[in-house]
Amino acid sequence: MKIKSYRELMKEQAGERKLKQLNSGLETYNLTLKQKVSRQIDSFKRFCYITTVCAVILYSLLFILTSLFNIYYLFSFVIAYAISITLAFILDKKFVFSSFSPKTIRRQYKEFIYVYLISFIVNIIALYVLVEYAGIWYLLSQLIIGITLTPLLFLLVKLFVFSHK
Repeated sequence: MKIKSYRELMKEQAGERKLKQLNSGLETYNLTLKQKVSRQIDSFKRFCYITTVCAVILYSLLFILTSLFNIYYLFSFVIAYAISITLAFILDKKFVFSSFSPKTIRRQYKEFIYVYLISFIVNIIALYVLVEYAGIWYLLSQLIIGITLTPLLFLLVKLFVFSHK
């Protein structure tokens, strides 16, 4: 059996301390990564909830304007969409992305409108195609489109509107 020198023992202990620090750092990293993922999932859930509320408002207005007031469904959609995205901006800003700064509200609203304008163009084209060519009822078509666009909208709004620049 070899007897270790004081220097060898100190190197061994230093190596063990470094290993413990490294393991502690990894545990902290894993914990913060889990927390970040959990926060993102919570944000997406809140976004989906708000999107659902706004969609109910959009569908209600779309139905009322089209069926009760006999307005052409595409015009009804434009009116309903404008109202629902304004509400979505207010609710997303406060409850999903926790952006409270009044200084950034104009920039964020403008960027929000741009993101939703892209979504609007995709949405109205898809609505027209699904109703006119696929023969799907306009409310069911809008539901299909809304479910399809929600994850993409979350990413675009998060990255381009509320990205804490």
